[in-house]
Amino acid sequence: MTRRRVAGAVAVALSYVGLALVSAWLSPIARRPVLDGLAPIAPYRWVSPPPELADGNQPPAVGTFEIRLAAGGSEPGVFITTDNQVTVVVDRGQFPPRERDRSVRLTVTPLDPATLGALPGELTAFGNALELRATYEPSGMPARVAEPLRFIAVYPTTQTLHATTHEILRSDDGRTWTALASRDAPGIQQVEASVTEAGFLVVAGELTPNPAITTPAAENADPLIVILLVVSAAAMLVGAAFLIRGRRAK
Repeated sequence: MTRRRVAGAVAVALSYVGLALVSAWLSPIARRPVLDGLAPIAPYRWVSPPPELADGNQPPAVGTFEIRLAAGGSEPGVFITTDNQVTVVVDRGQFPPRERDRSVRLTVTPLDPATLGALPGELTAFGNALELRATYEPSGMPARVAEPLRFIAVYPTTQTLHATTHEILRSDDGRTWTALASRDAPGIQQVEASVTEAGFLVVAGELTPNPAITTPAAENADPLIVILLVVSAAAMLVGAAFLIRGRRAK
């Protein structure tokens, strides 16, 4: 009975490994580990969505945040737009105090990147452009940061919009762009950069084929993949049979 249980468990494990190999062969995206609690990424909200996504699109949120000022400058805080597409992290004192102003108003406004200047080289905009502004309140004077802010933006991936790496570009006027040192996290589709001034920001990348849609057709399936599938299915059936017989033998 013990041998049957062990044989059944081994067969099921082998079938899992076989199927994992097949999935990894078909697409690099399928190689992600299975983690408890991993939630799907929410649909991206576009200012101007692609035609195939227009029906289900929701408008992106405009972020308006009030940062309190103390004697030493701005209070720390993490500010996230209601659609979770932009996060700004402010450390203590990053906005210096100013006369009688009591706070800094930080605004993040999504824009259609097509209304701004073309990006340099072969770069393509991923999702919305973003206008970041900061003003002292109640004076309304522009606020400048003493230390860089952490700016985190979510970006979309579609069948035709895919890149290996992403970066954030910044512009004073929305016409001439400068690349910022960026940290890309493709698994959660977001990129982070340090921002030293207000202005226009956009996530950009060089277009590459999307591996999620390059799976070969069934009629052109590789023979090795077919063999792995058949062996994995057979191993799973054998393992299940051993486990069922072991339970009945009790």
